[in-house]
Amino acid sequence: MNLISLEASTLTRYIQDLENRIDRMERLLSGEQLGTAKFADASITNAKITSLVADKITTGDFIVAIDIGNPASGYLRLDGANNRFVGHNGTTNKMVMGQG
Repeated sequence: MNLISLEASTLTRYIQDLENRIDRMERLLSGEQLGTAKFADASITNAKITSLVADKITTGDFIVAIDIGNPASGYLRLDGANNRFVGHNGTTNKMVMGQG
């Protein structure tokens, strides 16, 4: 193989790698799940999680609002940002325990 053939082969592999990366980014941006992830030190400010399965979750501060139920017909909210529990009937808060 001559030098030009080696350079062409290297460029072809490089272009294919870039095309694969672009395809993966486009799939991620469209919301497609591409696999699983492990988190080390990370800060997640906005996430769209449709399902979560875990044997154990260990955390320090976990400040988030978690709704249990249907927002249209009623739910219980664990509101970590405001340190409260909220019972909501789909129209108004019916029970608020805590601050705010």
